Amino acid sequence: MTSLDNELGWLLAQEVFSVDGASYSWGDVLVSAELRGKLAALVSETRHRLASAEVSTPSPDAVREAGLRFRRERGLLSAEELEAWLAHWHLSVADWTEHLRRTVSNENVAGELAEVDAELEKAAAVDAICSGFLEYEAKRLASDASLAELDASGDDRIAQTLAAAASARAALAASADVEREIDTRALEWTRIDAELLELADLDAAREAALCVRVDGLSLAEVAADCGIAVQRRELYLEEAERERLTGLLGANAGELVGPIEREGRFLLVHVHGRTRPSAGDPELRRRAQEYLVERASARAFEARVRWK
Repeated sequence: MTSLDNELGWLLAQEVFSVDGASYSWGDVLVSAELRGKLAALVSETRHRLASAEVSTPSPDAVREAGLRFRRERGLLSAEELEAWLAHWHLSVADWTEHLRRTVSNENVAGELAEVDAELEKAAAVDAICSGFLEYEAKRLASDASLAELDASGDDRIAQTLAAAASARAALAASADVEREIDTRALEWTRIDAELLELADLDAAREAALCVRVDGLSLAEVAADCGIAVQRRELYLEEAERERLTGLLGANAGELVGPIEREGRFLLVHVHGRTRPSAGDPELRRRAQEYLVERASARAFEARVRWK
């Protein structure tokens, strides 16, 4: 049993998904969340919110805005859609409204708060539903169950599943595929060591670039003349592409790139060095491991999980 079984008893036996025909219920989802420590964290957060609501009364406008945000995020645009959603989860409008009030109060109150326990289990159950906690934890368990090559049974079935999934992820992270992943991403994971100078005016940026290229001043010296500090950055080429720092792809050490227009401002980038990716780089190994695990998890999830 978990700490929310009494309030969510109507839900526990319902199937939420299956993996290769093996059924998983909402009760399994709660057990998984409890084993991960996520359920205790939810209850603790609800306790904080209840205590916050005792000492802070949110304005009706704040509650109304929280309700509109909730409905937009879930596509519950009509009153009928909201009513159907609440009925599906065995919630009343009052339950939902109190959840909104707790959320708003939690945003407005800080510091040590009084202990609240009388209504905690009910409130935590409502928060588990309305916050999206249950659905998120269902996806977490489905991901683990699809990755675990295990035909688990018995009272510790969920614990076995989580342990097997953790072992599968560890095996992927330790495999030779990590080195291959780094080799495959040799260009996008090339690291650039650079200084960036951001100016508001294009003509000023062009003048600053001439001072570097023609007069031989450093970018830091030009920045000091402008009364602006340069930013020293280390970034991978894939990050440079996301930040629209065009021109860095072929830039060599010592080269000035720019002006680059970005969101109405103009950047000069002085490249100090380029470092090709290495399997000995701890950060790149971590990235490669994450990519491998995420890709394997996504494939297993797509192939094996069927939602009820």
